[in-house]
Amino acid sequence: KATMRNSFLILLVTFGLMVFVSRATAGLVGRPLRRVATAADAMARGDLDQRLRGTGVDEVNDLTISFNSMAGQLRQSYGDLETMKDYAESILESMSNGVITIADNGLIRTANQAACTFFGVDPSGVVGKKAVQFFTGPNRWLIDRFERVNKSGESYVVMDTELNVQDKERSANLSILPLRDERIGQIGTMLMVEDISEEKRMKGTMARYMDPVVAEQLLSGGSQTLGGTESMATVLFSDIRSFTSISEALGAQGTVSLLNDYFTLMVDCLVNEGGMLDKFIGDAIMAIFGLPIPAEGDEDRAMRASIAMLSSLDQFNIDRASNQQLPVHIGIGLH
Repeated sequence: KATMRNSFLILLVTFGLMVFVSRATAGLVGRPLRRVATAADAMARGDLDQRLRGTGVDEVNDLTISFNSMAGQLRQSYGDLETMKDYAESILESMSNGVITIADNGLIRTANQAACTFFGVDPSGVVGKKAVQFFTGPNRWLIDRFERVNKSGESYVVMDTELNVQDKERSANLSILPLRDERIGQIGTMLMVEDISEEKRMKGTMARYMDPVVAEQLLSGGSQTLGGTESMATVLFSDIRSFTSISEALGAQGTVSLLNDYFTLMVDCLVNEGGMLDKFIGDAIMAIFGLPIPAEGDEDRAMRASIAMLSSLDQFNIDRASNQQLPVHIGIGLH
């Protein structure tokens, strides 16, 4: 009986020691593993700065070293991506053309400042919005173009088109381009907007005083042409003979009406020959041939314009005579 009791006690003590050692070993291994799991969850939530201390268990310590190495590489890769993202955004923001990107689910992902300025909205009113909610009314035709480009993968370009911006028409050149990822494929579309409203306004204003072709050449020449160049040119001067007597006879309103009709007729003759109206000097006209773009035969065109002015004036005087109005006579000089 004593032997059995001793054997039972030894067995009981051994079992207790085994349980104690097992729990101690489990705690020694389990706690570091739980720290690894906790750090992994934190990384999954975006915290890539997780690092773990080494342990006394070789296998767990190897796992800790591998985890820290992986976390460091992820942090570096994420930093590189952040740098590339910031670089790409800075490029977009520095562009003078508006850029809007649309994901394949139809949501607007990005819109640079030029695009927001063109459409008269804040970025918060564009990004995250559905394209069908942003491009509405007269601009809804763009949705169909986005879908075509998204399906075909081919770019679409339209020049000098009108877009409705806050109930006003604005002119723009548009390019709709497919966005592709080498691994995924088509991921959306990009809209590029070149605002030409100011250019068209300037061209329209210039075309009132010169040949539209010359105005187009002047604008396409860029800032160097607009800044001025030296060239040979032919200058035309003309004025109304005895204008003081005519103005006294007609009075203020009659004089203004006469000059409006006369100047309109004369400017048409100048523009038809490619001349540029420089200024009105009272009743006189100063025009230039060969500026801003010199061309062969500027002198001949100035001469033809002069002849056309005299011929038009003859018909103008016939019409005035039929209305019992005084005729107008002019002098023309070419330099």
